Amino acid sequence: MRLNSKGKSLFIIASLFTISIAVASIFMTQTIMDRLLRQDARTDGMGWAQSVADQTHNLDALLTGEPSFSLTERILGRLSTVGNIYSFEFLAPDGTRLFKTGSYHPATGADAAAYHAHEHAGPSPVATASTTPMTDMTAEHTQGAESDHVAGNAHDHSSPKVQGDHAKHMVRLATGNGFNDPLHFAEVTHPILKDGELAYSLRVRVDQTERFDLYQAAVWQITAVLAATALLVVGIPAIFHMRSRKQAELADRRAHYLAKHDPMTGLANRTNFLEKMQTACAEIGDGDGIIVLLSIDVDNFKEINDGYGHDVGDELLVQFAGQLKYECEHFDSIARIGGDEFAAFCRFDSEAEADEFVEALQRALSHPYEVKGHNMIATASIGAAYFPSKAENVTDLMKKSDIALYAAKTEGRNCAAIFAEHMEDEIAERRELEAILRRAVHNSDFELYFQPLYCQLKYQACGFEALMRLRDAKGNFIPPDKFIPVAEEMGIMDELGFQILNKGTKAAMKWPDHMRLAVNLSAAQFESGSLVDHVHAALEESKLPAARLELEITESLLMQNTQRNLRQLNALQELGVSIAMDDFGTGYSSLGYLWQFPFDKIKIDRSFLGGDEKDNAKAMQVISTIIALGHSLEMRVTAEGVETERQVEMLNKLKCDQLQGFYLGRPAPEAELSKYWEKDAISPTEKLKAV
Repeated sequence: MRLNSKGKSLFIIASLFTISIAVASIFMTQTIMDRLLRQDARTDGMGWAQSVADQTHNLDALLTGEPSFSLTERILGRLSTVGNIYSFEFLAPDGTRLFKTGSYHPATGADAAAYHAHEHAGPSPVATASTTPMTDMTAEHTQGAESDHVAGNAHDHSSPKVQGDHAKHMVRLATGNGFNDPLHFAEVTHPILKDGELAYSLRVRVDQTERFDLYQAAVWQITAVLAATALLVVGIPAIFHMRSRKQAELADRRAHYLAKHDPMTGLANRTNFLEKMQTACAEIGDGDGIIVLLSIDVDNFKEINDGYGHDVGDELLVQFAGQLKYECEHFDSIARIGGDEFAAFCRFDSEAEADEFVEALQRALSHPYEVKGHNMIATASIGAAYFPSKAENVTDLMKKSDIALYAAKTEGRNCAAIFAEHMEDEIAERRELEAILRRAVHNSDFELYFQPLYCQLKYQACGFEALMRLRDAKGNFIPPDKFIPVAEEMGIMDELGFQILNKGTKAAMKWPDHMRLAVNLSAAQFESGSLVDHVHAALEESKLPAARLELEITESLLMQNTQRNLRQLNALQELGVSIAMDDFGTGYSSLGYLWQFPFDKIKIDRSFLGGDEKDNAKAMQVISTIIALGHSLEMRVTAEGVETERQVEMLNKLKCDQLQGFYLGRPAPEAELSKYWEKDAISPTEKLKAV
């Protein structure tokens, strides 16, 4: 865990505090241990001095140099049982040594001092008042002194008193080598008074090794407890505090990173991107070239996301971002603006150089991707705008780059577009059209026109095809081939189709019973999965018999999600409506779908009736073949685009069932339809049969 300067300072302070507590604990306990050892030594010394005082008469004999051996042994034996004394000596008031006995011998147990005093079975070593080495006392000398003591012939003097003022006692702690002296001992000097004056001083050495070890263990235990307490009170909270600060710092860094980057791709986000571009545009001057802004979209990403799942969609965006970074490694900034939209900007020397790069980038980004086991081809649309040649500021540059991207999409996607002035007018028109379509969906603000379908047998109207009409702000009609693709891109065709069904079925209920209604269906209505319910709801609400409703589809619809769409067509047919294949002959596999689904009708595309006389002759041969095929499959056939009487005559000879075209009738509003049935001469038994 790396720490910053503040964290390091806090850690050092906590460490110094803990160390200070430990050092202070050691010092305090060491001081207490020294006091305890001194007190123990003083207590032993006083106890021993009291024992000496109890031997007053014998001590006088001992110190005058007249003790017997047995007397000496008895005195020393008594004195050796007091405390941990291993050596003692008597000093005259002038400091002259009067007597010394005992020596340290490494031993264990409670009898160590006694052992020191009785080291030999012979006479005990005794030193006289002189400073010469100690000599063994003779048996005679010892015996005489012992006799005096036993007989009670003590000297005439008062008993020595132990000095009660401890302050005048001297205690010195020392260490030995373990041979001449114990490892730890205390030397206690204790004055003994006689008649209020110093008679002699008693100096004893106390073995404190065992007590020292005991106290030392206690010192370390106390120190360990205090250190642990300090660690718990200060150290651990400090560590947790530092960890929490580190986590907070990491969270702050993460938040700062996320404030400027896209978390999924690691690219800059919109805010970061705009800041950098603002700086770049402010710094560019005359002769510095141009700044190229690219707006980039993944084509049809919504379909990929919906079809494969969001995890696949997200991974595709990550791979796409990686490819973009690779191709634009020299760019100043690359960003994910949102969803499947990316942006990048860079400085170029000229517009020609930028144009070439934009085209190359578009090709490089459009290639196969393998995403979570799925192989897919993702293409890109790119819009480019240049500063300062085509934009005044960053906002204007972003706007014009988006316009260029929009233009690339309207041109069919998978391409690049560089901003041009005319694009603004086109975008404005497009956005106006989108607004009109939104109002149309929200308010059902569109009109239905109906084009008649003629029964070729009687040359009379037998039904109408419902056609949506939309007016612009000036009241002029907008061509269907212009607004329908926009409505599909906006994703509103499903709702529009439902509203057309509702309006159309309600209008058809006002017609004669033999009149059928034909309604075109879009691929979007099949994709929603609610088409069957919509049709059923429209029939229920309008009370129109299902047999009078004909639904037209294009063969291109069956080339997408074939099985799913076929299931919906079957469900529609089960409702009782008829199904017609519209624009037959314009797809790649029309014949393949005719036998997969039992269509009720096929409509020959109007393109077969166009062209010059030579082309018409060839077209008639194809039309004749289609009509024969349809009849062999028990399907009615309608020819679209009939505009001349000659075409009517030819189709009549080919026994085409129905005709539709401007020659027979143009699309008209509902109020103008009655003219087609007011003089209807078809007999009731032939009405539906003719259709």
